[in-house]
Amino acid sequence: MTILLRHVESRDSIALQDIYSDPDAYGGTLQTPYPTEDTWKRRIESLPEGSVSLVAESDGKIIAHGAVICAARSPRRKHVGQLGIVVHRDWRQQGVGSTLLAALIDTAENWLNLSRIELDVYTDNAPAIALYKKHNFQTEGTHPHYAFRNGEYVDCYSMARIRE
Repeated sequence: MTILLRHVESRDSIALQDIYSDPDAYGGTLQTPYPTEDTWKRRIESLPEGSVSLVAESDGKIIAHGAVICAARSPRRKHVGQLGIVVHRDWRQQGVGSTLLAALIDTAENWLNLSRIELDVYTDNAPAIALYKKHNFQTEGTHPHYAFRNGEYVDCYSMARIRE
């Protein structure tokens, strides 16, 4: 399996709509069901300056998306990025997430000069938590009733990776 990583482009909006339409995808993020292609076009086009948004492709099909959104508007948090990542259900547990995450970390730390990468992950998302720990993210706290998902409140962990 060959995985190609590249920066997201406007033409990717349909593929991202498809990935984020999966109940596991929007159930594991703060996304809501039924995203539109136009929503994804706007998100791609309004990426904050200094941020990075990548897709992973295999055989020309987008199989994952991830981004590090920089807090560049805050002079006191220019060193921080917020991470998000989703892997298409057919490609989970095959190393795609790890490959994409490693590229996002490398870009954030070695090219954007970020020393802190933060993320939020639901406490019941064991595969994602294991992936983040593999890449040296540490749990910093728990947020009870963090978000409303599928008719109930769910907790999340705040995790971060700090470059020393």
